[in-house]
Amino acid sequence: IALGTITEYLVGLIFSKLSSEESSCTTSDSIYACVLSLIKTLGIIGGTYDPEFEVDEDLDTQNSKIAWSLCVQELAPKLSKSLLDVLKDVEALSKDNVGLYQSFPGKLYSSSDRGKGQNDNGKTTKSKKGSEEEEWEKQVKQEIALKKAAENKTMTEDDMKLLQEQTSERLRMRQLIEVEFY
Repeated sequence: IALGTITEYLVGLIFSKLSSEESSCTTSDSIYACVLSLIKTLGIIGGTYDPEFEVDEDLDTQNSKIAWSLCVQELAPKLSKSLLDVLKDVEALSKDNVGLYQSFPGKLYSSSDRGKGQNDNGKTTKSKKGSEEEEWEKQVKQEIALKKAAENKTMTEDDMKLLQEQTSERLRMRQLIEVEFY
């Protein structure tokens, strides 16, 4: 088996850690832990090899040389490239992407929901009319009215399609942020 094939397999296992099924998560987490343990062990074995001081070709030296080659020449560049690709994807996320990711699953997200009642500094705006109690009472009534309107609203076919698209996009971002980046 070529070292490149082993490396591709290990990198693939590292970056395909999470599955949607609960039973698969346990198995996937176990495989992930095993792969990390294998890489650590290869690093320990490969750490005993130094190409500058290669003297004899006994079995231990050959094993160390293979482990060193796998870790230094094969695995490290591929892991680095994969991590850089993930970092670019995370950095490309917009405020709307992050807002969608943080929104509740099963509910439509709109970018206007994010900034209601806030000014440019993110602080809640207050009316100078009336006392704080009146302002609070007014705000509570508005929130109750919005919740009642949301409960009574039925979703149109377009809303259902949009919700389905948002759900798949939320899952993609979850995979990117919680699995590949984290």
